[in-house]
Parts: sequence; C-alpha cells; structure tokens
Amino acid sequence: MSLPEIKISVDIKSNCLSRNQFLQRPNIVLGIQISFVPIATHTVPGTNSYSDSHMANVLFLESPAGVGFSYSNTTKDYSHNGDTMTAQDNLVFLVNWLERFPEYKGREFYMAGESYASHYIPQLAQAILAHNHQNKGQDSINLKGIMLGNAVLNDDTDTSGMYDFFWTHALISDSTIDAIYKTCNLSLDSGGPTCTALDDVDSDIGNLDIYNIYAPLCTHSGTRSPPKTPSIENFDPCSDYYVEAYLNTPEVQEAMHANVTKLKQRWSSCSDVISSWGDTVSTVLPILTELLSKGTRIWVYSGDVDGRIPITSTRYSLNQLQLPVKIPWGAWYLNNQVGGFSTTYEGNLTLVTVRGAGHEVPSYQPARSLMLEKGLYQVGSGTAPADLRRPWSNRSLATDSASSAEALLIDLEASLTGVVQKHLRRSISSSSMDWVGMEASLSPVL
Repeated sequence: MSLPEIKISVDIKSNCLSRNQFLQRPNIVLGIQISFVPIATHTVPGTNSYSDSHMANVLFLESPAGVGFSYSNTTKDYSHNGDTMTAQDNLVFLVNWLERFPEYKGREFYMAGESYASHYIPQLAQAILAHNHQNKGQDSINLKGIMLGNAVLNDDTDTSGMYDFFWTHALISDSTIDAIYKTCNLSLDSGGPTCTALDDVDSDIGNLDIYNIYAPLCTHSGTRSPPKTPSIENFDPCSDYYVEAYLNTPEVQEAMHANVTKLKQRWSSCSDVISSWGDTVSTVLPILTELLSKGTRIWVYSGDVDGRIPITSTRYSLNQLQLPVKIPWGAWYLNNQVGGFSTTYEGNLTLVTVRGAGHEVPSYQPARSLMLEKGLYQVGSGTAPADLRRPWSNRSLATDSASSAEALLIDLEASLTGVVQKHLRRSISSSSMDWVGMEASLSPVL
C-alpha cells in the first residue's frame, strides 16, 4: 500500500472565535497541529508519539499572511485577505514549492483542515483542479483526497445544528430552544431586533469551553514551574500558553529560522495584524459536489463533543447533498475500543465521528485521529473504511507508520510545530507575500 506523499492541513484555533457571539465569523484563521507535546515550561517539549510526521514527511506553511511568523511586504494585504486571496496565494506557493523541489512532483497529494479551514481546503482543491486543467496535465498536482474536521460547510445548517446540539446535550433550556426557532431567523446569521433568545444561550451555557463541552478550563495563564509531566493522552487545557511561550523563545526562533524579519508582534494563536476578512461564502457544498464529480475522495470527520461545529451541524449539512448511502452507519475500532462511528456515501464521501474529541480532534484524541488519517490513505487500496470497522487489537500506529519512509506530507498550518526534529527551511516568495517557516523535512526520511 502506498501512503500519501503530500498532505496539507489548516486549522483554526478556538480562541479566534468569541464564545459570546456564537454566530460571529472568524476574522483570523490560524492553526496548530502539535508534533511535540507542549508542557508547562517553554524550554523542553516532549515528543508526540501520534504526530502525523510519523506517517510521512511534513511541510508547514503559515497562511494567510499575517498569522504567526508570516507577513506581507504590502501592508494593504492585511485588509484585503479573504477566501479567494487565500486560495490563490496557497496555490502559488504549492506551484513554486514543487518547482523548488521537483523530486516531489507527481506524488499523491492529500489536504486536511479543521473548522473554517473547511473553506480553505475545498477552495484550494478547486483551484488545484483548475490549474491542472489549464496546464493540460503538465506538472499537475496529484490531488487524491481531502479531510475536513468539525467543518464549517453551510451557514444555515451549521447554525441550526449548533443550537440543536446545545439542547440535546442539556446546555440550554427548553424555553431557549423554543424561542430560538420561534423568533430568530438563523439564515441571516444574526439575531435581529426580536431575537433575544440568543442572549439567553450565553447565560444558559455559562462558563464552559464550547469547543469541548466536557473539557476542564485552564485556570491559569502563562507557564508554570515546576512543569507538569508531558502527556498527549490527557488533554491539557492550558496548552495554548505553553505553545505560545515556546514559539516566542528567541533560541527556538533562531533554530527554526523563523521571524528573521524581527516582526513587532509576538507569535500567537490568533493575530491582530489582519484587520478584516474581505470575502467568504455561505456554503462550500457546491464545491464538494464538484470535487466528488472529479474523483476527489472526501472524508468529513467530527469530534463528537465539540459544540462550536458539532456533529449535528455536519450531519444536517451533508444531508443537503442528498447522496445515497453506500456503507451504513457503524462503529469503528482502535485497540478493541470504539473510536467513533462512520458511514460512506456514493461518490466517495465518508463521514466519521471521533469519540471523546472536541473541535480540534488531534488535541483530544491523538491516537484515534492518526488512525482516521491512516484510513483515508488506505481508501485507494480498498482497505478502508471497512478496515476501521474491525476491532484493532493492541496495534501500534507508530510501528505501522514507520514503513511509510517514501511518503511526503505537507502540512499547511499557521504553526511551526515539530521543532524537535531536523529542519530544512525555505522561504518562497509568491506575489507580494513572503512565506516563512517552510518545513521540508520533519521526519527522518529526508
């Protein structure tokens, strides 16, 4: 079986959205998928045994310009960012990167993203297919599939599914959900003068992490001494602070060849540099339909305790596609435990849940997340998703993935993780954008 040579991942951090304004669009998109374990000191990170860098080589790219260490030479770019510009810039980057490293041309290519990145990934996939068609197959990007996690797919159903999730999980009262459906026009993405019920949602829920409704809250900020024992199995709600402290350490930045321009702002999981978001769409479902018609595999996965883009929203959205069911709903397993549930539709679309995971699945269930990713790559060999349905008895993902030494995984993220491994960093200029922090080798295979 040939595992993927390239993957792109874009994530949005939870604190880029205001919990008090559930309908607010993200104005900054930034992500992190941890290839090391952040602990309560910024000096020495632990190793993440379930990082996808074990499955393939990883390339990280910070996008859009203005997040993390990335920047633009043209200040006005920060006020003109949007879905369209992001897709165009990312395509330019990919084309230029493959020119810089031609040995990776033609390799299988997968992309993945979470939350609002479920706009970026399909839009970039659409741009890739258009690029391939325009070039008549010459220097084509060999796109095989995409993964979308707790995905922002369709505004109307995303919103109604969120409130239904709140009610079915006993977060809001009967009177609140009744008032929402009686007085609020959810399709307008705003309450309006008669919709006071949305104010009641916040008071009903209280001080709860909406991105994992069962997770504890971080009760302190910054790093601590002595540090906590690093662990990837047990989610640490304060991990954002550890990552930020680590990536703002001068020695770390120097080792990563990052922030070479000495930006005024600190690295953070959300950026104040981007002043506005110029364009967005209310739904990406038509793009998914187009991708499926052109043979692109799509896996939509959902952490089942995320309240921001919950599984109810995802189900409502995918039902809009009206696709016949190919493989019925059923449990999948890892280490003899139910890892979640899945169903596959005609046209090569699979919906998978991850049990016990919140908005950013790898942060909460890293082993199950890696198993899910492996499943996508196995689809082409005919071993998944049915393979996921079989109980897995004490199977080592790290051992399984060690055989994929020929693979290249590109992770398009707004973080520079995996800094505990060897780095080959490149800067590629595209248009007015200066892309920094390119990871060309995070696993030992390069």
